[in-house]
Amino acid sequence: MVLKGFDFFPHGTRYPFIKFRNVAMIGSGVLIVASLVLFFAAGLNFGIDFRGGTLVEIQSRSGPANISDLRSKIGGLGLGDVQIQEFGAPTDVLIRVERQPGGEKEQQQVVAKIRSALGDSVNYRRTEVVG
Repeated sequence: MVLKGFDFFPHGTRYPFIKFRNVAMIGSGVLIVASLVLFFAAGLNFGIDFRGGTLVEIQSRSGPANISDLRSKIGGLGLGDVQIQEFGAPTDVLIRVERQPGGEKEQQQVVAKIRSALGDSVNYRRTEVVG
C-alpha cells in the first residue's frame, strides 16, 4: 500500500554535513591527542585482578555491616591500599587488599590479620589470593 503524496524524505532536501568535515577531523584529532596524553600521564588504574592482592568476602552476623567501623579496624593494620565496599545485601562486604611484598606467605598473613581484627563478629564467605 502506497500513500499518495507522502514521502519519508522530502524531495530537494540538502544537508551540508560535508562542509564541516575539516572541523570534525580537527576535533577528532584533538580528542585523540588528549586521550594519548592522559593515557601516558595518568596511566591505567589496574584493579586487584591485574596487580594481585587479597580478596575477602564477609557477612555481618549482627545486622547491616558498619563500613566505617570495618575501615577503621582494617585500615589500622598497615596493609597498604585497602578497599571496602558493600555489595548485594546490607550485611555483605567485600574487602580488597593490595599485594604485599614477598611471596605467598605474606599474602596468607594478610588473611590472618584480617581474621584476627574482625574476630567472630562476621562470617567469612570467601577468601581469594590473586598472585
